[in-house]
Amino acid sequence: MAEDAATNRALLNAAREVLSASVGSLRGKRLEAEDFHKLVAGDTVRDLLRWIGDPAGVQQGMTAERWRAFTESVRSDLRLDLGLDGSLTAAELLCEGAGAWGPVWNRFVEAPDGYPGLLDVLGRVQPTKGDMYARTDPARYLSVNNAAEEVVRSALADLQGVGWKEARAT
Repeated sequence: MAEDAATNRALLNAAREVLSASVGSLRGKRLEAEDFHKLVAGDTVRDLLRWIGDPAGVQQGMTAERWRAFTESVRSDLRLDLGLDGSLTAAELLCEGAGAWGPVWNRFVEAPDGYPGLLDVLGRVQPTKGDMYARTDPARYLSVNNAAEEVVRSALADLQGVGWKEARAT
């Protein structure tokens, strides 16, 4: 086991889980703070996606130990400080999908309806031209998708009453 202050704090926070874990799951590797945080935090990606949509609700639904482990896991794995950064910042990072955020985006795509409130926050994310054209797929931005759908909707509405040849050409 690592012998630094962060690991010692994480071990104290995870004491209940460590005592109930099988020895085999802990044997054969150097245990560090991240290992203890993950033991308590559970599914960090799922909880993060839920947190973006309902920060207060997610925090209230966790024990103090689990919240500490969750915030430390997010900080170390995704470089996001839940105490300083808001859900909009997290949503921006999710839309960018860079680095460790790629798998978080993939989890969201698997079941977008499974995270209440998340779509509302994603709808507020506005990409900069640099984000949209240089680093990120514009399809990741709900605001971009909604604007494009409105253009199509309007164009289709304009075709009402037009003959099929003209509609097809348009």
